[in-house]
Amino acid sequence: MKRFPVRCGRYRGAIALLALSLLTGCRHPVGEVSGQVLYNDKPLPGGVVTFVPTLAGHNAAFARLDEEGRYQVTVAAGDVQMSVDNRDLQTTKPVEFPPPPGAKIPAGTKGEPVASPSAPEKLPGKYVEIPERYYRAESSGLTMTVQPGPQTYTIKLK
Repeated sequence: MKRFPVRCGRYRGAIALLALSLLTGCRHPVGEVSGQVLYNDKPLPGGVVTFVPTLAGHNAAFARLDEEGRYQVTVAAGDVQMSVDNRDLQTTKPVEFPPPPGAKIPAGTKGEPVASPSAPEKLPGKYVEIPERYYRAESSGLTMTVQPGPQTYTIKLK
């Protein structure tokens, strides 16, 4: 059997590129998006904005709105659909439990109901009613193209 010599020098560059790509992985560029959500040209004082990439295989990204409607999020670059949801800010009374029958009531109290120790912590912001279509990315009509790197985007709800 005749053997053919393999010249490594000829393939050294291709092997190095292949090894480098295997070590670094296939990373998709990301954008750092910051901005503000406005409803009827006023800041939306709280809630969550969700960015859903349209390219398969990329995860959605979430950002909480502050009292001035500002947000900051890192998301895969490319086309995204967005949703805005602030229903968690609707005022609800905390769950209250009366003292159990026969419980000793501390002196100076009248046995008032107490808030549940597992009641969720109040989120920052204030509830403002927005149209329901904004709660889902598929129906919101909110889209943008995220570029790699930092950028600013104002989300306008009507």
